[in-house]
Amino acid sequence: MKILYQFLLLTGTLTIVIIFPSCRVVLLEKNLPGPEKLKTYVSEFNANDIENVVNHIPNAYAAEWMGRNVPLFECPDKYIERTYYFRWWTYRKHIKNTPDGFVITEFLPQVSWSKKHNTINCSAGHHFYEGRWIHDKGYLDDYARFYFGKGGDPGGVTKVYSHWLTDGIYA
Repeated sequence: MKILYQFLLLTGTLTIVIIFPSCRVVLLEKNLPGPEKLKTYVSEFNANDIENVVNHIPNAYAAEWMGRNVPLFECPDKYIERTYYFRWWTYRKHIKNTPDGFVITEFLPQVSWSKKHNTINCSAGHHFYEGRWIHDKGYLDDYARFYFGKGGDPGGVTKVYSHWLTDGIYA
């Protein structure tokens, strides 16, 4: 039991078990019913979206990208399940390929208070914590390099303060 607890704690699964005891995470494997469910959700989200801003992964490729990159999730509570997939569908809209590599934006339209490539450091820790589940680690590797060497603003040049970004990177 102690080994199982340590595994769950290290992988972050414990959070899901505590919050959603009747739900389970299913990693992407062949022959699981999840990919079709994923496509159904993505089709619904795409149909309800006016894609005014397109970054690295347009809506047309959302299901394909999510199928390759995010853990599948099944839950008897379909509201929670739909919310899970909507969060990933939305997250990928913020992955932006720039001359400095990939970054994760917080806002789709350009905002006046953003820094280089429309990034803001306030949300970067959240982006790393959420994005750590993405199978392709290149997105967040680039994002970390951006903040610590390619023009990112990790400590807030205009508002010098400490930041939890490194904690998010090592999560």
